[in-house]
Amino acid sequence: MRQYFTDWVEALAGSLRRGGLPAGEAGERAIDAVATIQGALILARAHDDDTTLLSILARVERRLLASHR
Repeated sequence: MRQYFTDWVEALAGSLRRGGLPAGEAGERAIDAVATIQGALILARAHDDDTTLLSILARVERRLLASHR
């Protein structure tokens, strides 16, 4: 399981770095995104409501793509 999450975070951080984010910020955003997505999956299942997951995913996407400061 550790490798699964490590791979996911590293792949996402790599994409963000290629998009122009500094390595540190890319890593932080990737970890935040993966943690948020995992929490969204749990909430969506608990509420039996896919719209919960979809709305959270949309917010994660906006934060990931927001230009860096």
